[in-house]
Amino acid sequence: MAGRRTSVVTRHGLSDGRKQYREESALTFRCPPRTSPDTDAVEIRADGVSATRLRDALLADPEARDRLGGGPVTPDGRLVLIAPLGDLPLARKITAALGVDWNRAEVRYGDEGFVG
Repeated sequence: MAGRRTSVVTRHGLSDGRKQYREESALTFRCPPRTSPDTDAVEIRADGVSATRLRDALLADPEARDRLGGGPVTPDGRLVLIAPLGDLPLARKITAALGVDWNRAEVRYGDEGFVG
């Protein structure tokens, strides 16, 4: 769906982001207990990533591009990647390609949702 914009909203619910940026949908992430049956995804936050590096890494890895789709990079260089639990090995691979030290990344398990 060309032209659709999606934002990622985590932990605190939907914000004014959809309205401010005229986005049609939002990917949400909440953190139930890790043993909860609702836990179906992982959120990875890592510093030191530029949007250009993320784009280049995804262009170089068609599987990661197709399955993960990417994630936002904040203006100060913080990647926020949300992936299904089954794609955790692929998420680790793409973060390694970005030069992220997995031991320094923030990794949270939770439940992803889509509001559109």
